[in-house]
Amino acid sequence: MALPVAAQQDACLDSLFAFAQRAGDKQQHISASIYLRHRMHTQRRGQVVRYLPHMFPLEKGKNDYLSEATLKVDVHPNGRTDCRIEAYYSSNPHISVRRFEQSDGWVFLLYGPHLFHPHLLNPLHPRNRRFYYYNYAYAAPMQGYEVLRYHIVPRFSNSQLVRGEIDLDRHTGQVRNFSFTYRYNLQSVTVTGRPGSRGLEALLPQQARVMSKFRLMGNKVDEVYEMQAQLSAMPADTLVTSPSARPAHSLDLTSRYSVVVDTSGMRYGLAPFDSLRPFPLRAAEATIYSRAESLRQEFASRYVPKQRTQQRSFEQTQRGKYEVLLNSFHIPLGSHRESYLRLPPVFTPSMVQWSGSKGLSLQTRIRMNYHFAAHDATLSFVPRLGYSFKQKQVHWSLPLALTFWPSTDASLEVRAAGGAHVYNSRQAREVAKLLEQHTHYDSLLQVLRSFNLAYYRDNRVEGDFNLSPAPGLRLKVGGRYHRRVLMNAPRWEGEQSLQRVLESVGPRLEIAYTPRQYYCLQGKRRVPLYSHFPTFTLAYERGYNLKHGSNHYERVEGDIYYHLRLYALRSLYFCFGGGTYTHCGLNTFLDYDFFRFNNMPSDWTDELTGSFQLLDSRWYNESRYYVRATSSYESPMLLFARVPRLSRFVTIERLYLNLLSVRSLGLYSEIGYGIGTPLLDLGFFTSVAPGHRLDFGFRCIFKLFDD
Repeated sequence: MALPVAAQQDACLDSLFAFAQRAGDKQQHISASIYLRHRMHTQRRGQVVRYLPHMFPLEKGKNDYLSEATLKVDVHPNGRTDCRIEAYYSSNPHISVRRFEQSDGWVFLLYGPHLFHPHLLNPLHPRNRRFYYYNYAYAAPMQGYEVLRYHIVPRFSNSQLVRGEIDLDRHTGQVRNFSFTYRYNLQSVTVTGRPGSRGLEALLPQQARVMSKFRLMGNKVDEVYEMQAQLSAMPADTLVTSPSARPAHSLDLTSRYSVVVDTSGMRYGLAPFDSLRPFPLRAAEATIYSRAESLRQEFASRYVPKQRTQQRSFEQTQRGKYEVLLNSFHIPLGSHRESYLRLPPVFTPSMVQWSGSKGLSLQTRIRMNYHFAAHDATLSFVPRLGYSFKQKQVHWSLPLALTFWPSTDASLEVRAAGGAHVYNSRQAREVAKLLEQHTHYDSLLQVLRSFNLAYYRDNRVEGDFNLSPAPGLRLKVGGRYHRRVLMNAPRWEGEQSLQRVLESVGPRLEIAYTPRQYYCLQGKRRVPLYSHFPTFTLAYERGYNLKHGSNHYERVEGDIYYHLRLYALRSLYFCFGGGTYTHCGLNTFLDYDFFRFNNMPSDWTDELTGSFQLLDSRWYNESRYYVRATSSYESPMLLFARVPRLSRFVTIERLYLNLLSVRSLGLYSEIGYGIGTPLLDLGFFTSVAPGHRLDFGFRCIFKLFDD
């Protein structure tokens, strides 16, 4: 008895989601010879596109370009991908061969959890079925089989979801043709293609066409990629396994995460493609090549070789005469890719941060790396400079690090920094006596603001030796020198006068451990990847007086940090920690490492996670102990990311919850909501303090032109 039509359609969809598992039971080695043809049409109006991140230079007016490349890609059973670029040619002087090095963009698993990019949820994967509608359209006979066409529609508007059409084999559930449309980096992209016919080849595209459109204020970029691959598969058990290969339970995932791109034997020029093209050039494409060749000959006759070399160098290192204003400047230092100097732009919006409680701040930095190939060591220098207008503070940092002994990731670090304004424990004790008479947050703040604190400017030098003897274990041994100079002391006079300069020096020990830390090797150096367990950190520091001042101290801090990666690009961050001064002198400064007012944040995925946004900076130096918990949950599809049109710009949404307990404040909490866009990050926060006091604020961090 035949099934009803609706039941047949549902059965075909079930066969689709089971097909990938049936076809991929036996791991195989895939080898693909890929031919790529790239055609581009550009139209530039105005200068705005010069300053967009990741945008190559657009020449004036309307222009057409053509590029070709041939690649040999090997996908190993363990997930490793090797790519060898055999030939390349382009009529566009601003496009390099790196545009074709992303082998995972051409050899992608059609039934994998993600499609083309990690942020796209594949509608052909069973785990993503709940995000899509699969609407049956019609049935049609093909060559020897019958297909059912389905329209794929996202259940809600979101940049992680695609829409399109698929043709399914009625009997096997195999995808015979596919077409998907999505938005990525201000582009509208359509991908159509056809997979192989049998075995594991059926999980990979054999022919594909990628069309993208970019529109912004009259500027246009239209691109078309045509890909044709010859696929071959080999059973995994026929492969020769290296005797040095790690066992399956090893923490070393180098073979799975490494992508090797080889361009050493690449042939450059138009002549090799006469015998490599699987289909001939179209008339319009041949015209593009002939026009480009005419322009090259005209350019060669007009300029002498020396001038031509200078012109080419300028085009490769700069994107026009205005780039120095809004883009960083990269200067190679030697032939190794890890040796470079990156100068910051004169000004970009990414330097600016704004907070309702902390006001306007600016910061910039320079990056310098130099690799010593003979010793496999790297010297890095990343000076940073910032200014906070509301606090009227200049913050600076000069970190110098030498990384050597790659197998243990050993390094020596020396960092000079300064600019922070702190007050000592002598003043904190007097403030605490006044705070004991109040319980409400308003009254506590009023006491802090009315008490005329005498601030010291803290300048320090830190030195550390770092060592990672085992995966997940990191040891740090070093010392700290502080020189704190009194800025003003209007009420601390006579017998109560404060010392103008207080200095201290002492050792510091830190140990951090992450159980089951997976990693991959870059040369001999271990690069951490992920762990299913939190990171435990414990730090001990002792300070001794220099000359006079009685500012000796002993401090212990610890925290537990956990990053849980969830499916569909969702993440949960959690950090619980505390610290205390077990011993302190009369003029000790209650200045913590893990709990401080950070004017130049550089950790976590965004600069709002892991810190208190509305907390008054005076509370960081008031208590001999603290206990805190900070957490953040981020997802690409919470609220605004589901709203049509808004979802084009909102790429990530975050929820924040921060808790704090210090001596006089009691339990303080902050709850926040934030959104991330390609241009900026926004966070809106409310704080709940003793006495049921509510406070509101926000923070804005620009990312436009950030490099």
